[in-house]
Amino acid sequence: MNTKQVLLDIAKQDLEAAKSLYEKKLYPQAVFYLEQAVEKATKSMGLYQNVISEDELKDIGHESIEIYVKVVEGLKNKLIRFQDRIKQFPKLKHTTLFKEYENLSLDKFDDMLNNFEFYIKHPDRQISETELEKTIFELTKLETEIESQKITIEKDEIENFKPLFREVADVISEQYPASKETIEEELKKLESVPLELMEELMGLSIIQAICNNHLLFLSAISCPHAVSSRYPYPKYEHNPLTAYTGEHPLIKRFDQITRIIKGVLDKMSKLFSQDSSDKLKLLSKPTGG
Repeated sequence: MNTKQVLLDIAKQDLEAAKSLYEKKLYPQAVFYLEQAVEKATKSMGLYQNVISEDELKDIGHESIEIYVKVVEGLKNKLIRFQDRIKQFPKLKHTTLFKEYENLSLDKFDDMLNNFEFYIKHPDRQISETELEKTIFELTKLETEIESQKITIEKDEIENFKPLFREVADVISEQYPASKETIEEELKKLESVPLELMEELMGLSIIQAICNNHLLFLSAISCPHAVSSRYPYPKYEHNPLTAYTGEHPLIKRFDQITRIIKGVLDKMSKLFSQDSSDKLKLLSKPTGG
């Protein structure tokens, strides 16, 4: 079974259920299904990126933001390995491709992890109305920019990118001559990739980054409501029927949030499409005769 696709399909139905319940003014139930749509979409992306396994889905539960802890930890570990590799090949630090990343600080990743840990340790912590407004504004602004600019990758940019790999390959070949033949074969594969395909693949990587960005913030918005929208808390005099009214920040901005979520789900459908998958596989196949 294609679990990531099934989760995405369920997320779409959860979003439709949320909108129907909202129209009937069943606000607590609408908020719950809104959270479910984000949760399942986030888990689907986690599977797509191999950040989590199917066995981990149940353990994560409603705390889908934990997936992004794994994403950031993975990026941090890659940076550590990247910097270690530069130390093994001292001349790499002088190449164009490596200069930009050599001194990238791990502190930024630690700050992000600390922020995520706060939400994990305080799962009931709901963001303020001001934070919610700012988040929706930023996400909507990004969507508007994407639509208006129709983000594209210039072919000249792609052509200029390929020589950067040649520069790195020459450094490695010089230090380890025995690897030169293998490196040349890989470079030929890269250089034989059609510009149109490279352009589309880079576009897909942008879509993936946008989905990650949006789902991170949507998770922070929605996760705290997974339980509180369904159950009363007598100790805190919390009644979901009176807490989630037309004046609740989420309900006041329900239409905006659902539009953002739908945009993410549509982008994920494009990422998961068979056509995109086939194109990605082409990069790993030898070309030519």
